[in-house]
Amino acid sequence: DQYLGALRFSMSQPLLRDAGIATNVAGIRIARYEQDITDLKTRLQSIRVLAAIDKAYWALYAAWGELDIRRQQYEIASQNLAMVRRRVTEGLTAAIETNRAEIGVAERMETLIVAKTKLKLSQRKLLQFLNDSRYDLDTATLLVPATPPTLLSFDFDRNELAKKALEGRLELLEMELKLAADSAKIDYLENQTLPMFMLDYSYGSQGRNDDFGNAYSDAFGGQYDDWSIGLKVEIPLTNELRKSRLNRAVQQRLQRLTTRDLKELTVRREIYDALDQVDQNWQRIIANRQNVVLAGSNYDAELKQFNEGIRTMTEVLETLTKLGDAQTKEVKAISDYQVALIDLAYATGTLLGYSKVDMGQGLQ
Repeated sequence: DQYLGALRFSMSQPLLRDAGIATNVAGIRIARYEQDITDLKTRLQSIRVLAAIDKAYWALYAAWGELDIRRQQYEIASQNLAMVRRRVTEGLTAAIETNRAEIGVAERMETLIVAKTKLKLSQRKLLQFLNDSRYDLDTATLLVPATPPTLLSFDFDRNELAKKALEGRLELLEMELKLAADSAKIDYLENQTLPMFMLDYSYGSQGRNDDFGNAYSDAFGGQYDDWSIGLKVEIPLTNELRKSRLNRAVQQRLQRLTTRDLKELTVRREIYDALDQVDQNWQRIIANRQNVVLAGSNYDAELKQFNEGIRTMTEVLETLTKLGDAQTKEVKAISDYQVALIDLAYATGTLLGYSKVDMGQGLQ
């Protein structure tokens, strides 16, 4: 019997195209950038959902405030009607005033019904965001806002806040990751435009003997070995395909750079707009609060003059309507101020205190 033993290996090393560790791991690096981009998008979507929930909460707060005001308006109008009827019975007021008072009660009944429906719509929107299996969208349970609004005036450093926003906005971070991925892709495609230049080396050794052990030993002994070194060169007649891919990647990166500049301008505009909205709504709170005080004093004066026979119930109800409108505007201004703070926090790429909204529910 004749035994043969053989050992052979070869190696090919690119010297131009596909050469270098950076070129060979470019796909891994780009995939890592894409994973980071996906994580950023997930975080951004989470912030959007939480901001939407916060806004829905303050819309519910405003709806509760308006309902309380409309209920109070209805109760006052009903008290005025009872008072007018008593005065008519006593002969102190003309009977026509009863009709006027009844019209006032009916008008406020309508606004009360509308306010109740608005509350249901606001609560249903919040429940949709919460998606809590314990509560159906048409549940009889009423969510009562338990977290009070933040009625504080803030003095922001506008330029510093805009700078922080440029550093922390997730959209800008996502754009930077895309630019980094584009840079890695351009480097890889630029390498692919080079000619193929390979260094090949092969080594072989064999053993032959009529004994298995000796044949195995001869294969590693180098007695019958051979080796070779070669160069392989591949130069395409036309390289337009690879060059066009490279040019497209370069143009895509230039487009992203322009988009990044536009996004930075947009972020700065959003910051300044949000700051102006915060300041505006704070001034609205102050103005409407003063208006509520004046409207309340005016209503008390008109009611007093009605009891003296100087004013009619129509004039009294007009001042009562103005008082309710002023109170509603104050509640709306407070809600808008909280929403403006949320928008400002979102514009900086963060959440305002991570909401810290506590929901208390009760049966009404």
